[in-house]
Amino acid sequence: MRCTCLEEKLSVNCKESSLDVVPITLNPGIRELFLSNNLIKSISSSFSFYTHLSILDLSSNQISSLHKKNFQHQRNLQLLILSGNRLTHLTNESFTGLDSLRSLNLAENSLTTLTSRTFTGLTKLEKLDLSRNTINEISDEAFYGLNSLKWLSLRSNQLTSVPSIALYLVPSLSLLDLGHNSLTSLVDNGFASLARLTDLRLDLCSISSIATSFAHGMVNLKRLHLDGNELETIESHFFNDITSLEELFIGANKFTTIKDYTFHSLGNSLISLDIRNARELINFHPNALHGLTKLTRLTIEYCPKLTSLPSQLFKDSQGSMRELRIRSNGLTSLPNSLLTHWTQLTVFDVRDNHWNCNCSILWLWKYLRKVNGNSFTNRNTNNNNNLSSLPTESITFSDLICFSPQPLSGKRLTSLSPDDDIDCSNPNSTSTLIVVSLIVGLIMIITIALMVLWCRTRLPLILLRHKKFTNNLTEEFVYEKGRFIENQVMFPPSSSPYHPHPLHHQPHLEQHRHQSDQFNTSHRHPNYHSTSPYHPSSSLIIIQSPVKMGPISQV
Repeated sequence: MRCTCLEEKLSVNCKESSLDVVPITLNPGIRELFLSNNLIKSISSSFSFYTHLSILDLSSNQISSLHKKNFQHQRNLQLLILSGNRLTHLTNESFTGLDSLRSLNLAENSLTTLTSRTFTGLTKLEKLDLSRNTINEISDEAFYGLNSLKWLSLRSNQLTSVPSIALYLVPSLSLLDLGHNSLTSLVDNGFASLARLTDLRLDLCSISSIATSFAHGMVNLKRLHLDGNELETIESHFFNDITSLEELFIGANKFTTIKDYTFHSLGNSLISLDIRNARELINFHPNALHGLTKLTRLTIEYCPKLTSLPSQLFKDSQGSMRELRIRSNGLTSLPNSLLTHWTQLTVFDVRDNHWNCNCSILWLWKYLRKVNGNSFTNRNTNNNNNLSSLPTESITFSDLICFSPQPLSGKRLTSLSPDDDIDCSNPNSTSTLIVVSLIVGLIMIITIALMVLWCRTRLPLILLRHKKFTNNLTEEFVYEKGRFIENQVMFPPSSSPYHPHPLHHQPHLEQHRHQSDQFNTSHRHPNYHSTSPYHPSSSLIIIQSPVKMGPISQV
């Protein structure tokens, strides 16, 4: 046996001594006995020799059961550690005699059920650790008699619901850890009996829905862990009943947005907000942190889809913020108005983002150089008056590493020269040109579309109207072959056998004929071939004239 003794403390350490039984030859007056990491399988009544023990560590052995008389003589024992053994069940006599016990550690065993009144007699017990078992059922009276219990861990078991009724028997709880179970949802009034609870841990529970009054009754809750669940939205009503909350952990969920006024009911209490590993988080609404006037610590880390922050996001917490950690996100820039009037800031961590080291981030270059005790140029100081309100002493800060543009990738922001490296000639020219080009192109497309539409709807009507008008005009006068009809007079050709006088002896007819020829030549329809008697191949001539056609008289 290899044990070490500390006489002044009456403490014996037999850790890792390959013991398979509890030694009975030690000083009976010892107060502390450490037997962890041995091969002990049974303890029977071995401790009857050590009635003055206050601390007993039996962790990481091979104990599979506890019996009635195992601890009946340990009236002074205050700390019992049985973690890492092979316990499969407990009875209401397992801890008989432990009247003074204040802390009991049963973690990492093989317990599946907590039966009624398992912990009878432990009236002074304040801390009970049942984590990392396989517990899937808890009797309504499992915690009977634990009136002094303040700390209860059921972490990493197989619970599917909150043991609400069982919790009514432990009204003095200040910490309850239900993390890493499969609760999936939180129902109304599940913790209504825990008015003294200050710390509730519900992380890694696959929770996807939360009832409006899930926190009803927890009027003194200070810390709430909801991180590592399946929540797709964070609603303001989650926090309506816990207006005393000081620390909130909501990272590693599935929500994409933090909406306006989400935390407004916590404005008078919330001190720390932790949003880490929110892999789907894309943006914060401008008033997402509205009313958080007491917020001193904000952590937004490892959110790769978060590329920007609204300029007014921190407007209500600038006077109180001490620690701002926004590292390892997808941020490309920070608006200079984001940090207006920050007088209490002591930690400013902006590492490992996708910073675009252009003119928009020049104000931050100046601030980091100022914090670092370096002088910096006054170039482009317009709209950078916020720098005067930022603290420059007793501050822990991290430098920025440029992600883009490519020539600056991997370089520290403070190592750059604003004159040589950071282009501020016209930071908005490219975007302005693109916008103007898009607008002009859109106008041209709309104009062309309207013209095409007009041509398709109006032009056929105009052409049809023109055709009808032309047809009407061509019917005014008709020349029949061998006859000229005008004002009810027929002029026969000069070779007609019915006319005794040749045409050259009739000057007025010659004049009419000449005028007719001229009119036909100048007004003839382009597709009409004249058949006038004055042309060898003519048979009909259509003359457009305002004179109405009279009846044809035969000579």
